[in-house]
Amino acid sequence: FPSHDKALLSTRGALVREITPDGVFVDGGINFDAPGLFELNGAFDRSAVGMVHAVENGQEFIYVTDFGERLIRKVPALTGSNAAPANLTEAQVVSTIALQSALPESRLQDLTIDSLTGNFFVADDASGNAAIYEITPDGTVLGATDMLALGEKLGIEQGFSGQALTDFVNKFADLEGISIDPATRTLYAAIDDDGVGQFGLDYIGRQVVAIGL
Repeated sequence: FPSHDKALLSTRGALVREITPDGVFVDGGINFDAPGLFELNGAFDRSAVGMVHAVENGQEFIYVTDFGERLIRKVPALTGSNAAPANLTEAQVVSTIALQSALPESRLQDLTIDSLTGNFFVADDASGNAAIYEITPDGTVLGATDMLALGEKLGIEQGFSGQALTDFVNKFADLEGISIDPATRTLYAAIDDDGVGQFGLDYIGRQVVAIGL
């Protein structure tokens, strides 16, 4: 995040909390589950899964992905208390980036902002089509990293073949989170077997993959 003394956590359409790096909750919070936000034609038709904190012209904002609607919404970083988080209303949504026609499927997980270009990187783990997309602030898709193709490339490099290669590649379809290291210009992607045990008890299903920008 632009400010390294705090982080923001999302609990899938419920609350956003601010915490210090050592895990202490800062007094405050935002309620994303306020009445109307998740109703039909509400601000969030599905759930707010991925999010990133940004400071623009001295003001704090949060960009949030909508898991099912292929949208990125910009909302203010509201203040409240731990006991009574501030309710986010539809009127407080600053802007929306529509990606419905630009992306082939609709399972937006996480997002991050490239501080050098101002572009977004968005993780989409749609079944059979997992990818990380680079998107401009106006919603134009500049390019994509095909996670299954990346998994196959890395698997072959590591000597996998047959079923072992298939199992390795399948893991890349479960794209959980992404983050950018601005110093090294590296994009990190977290992938996971989703705890279903498809790789067997002796297989480590969770992994972080480094991708050069």
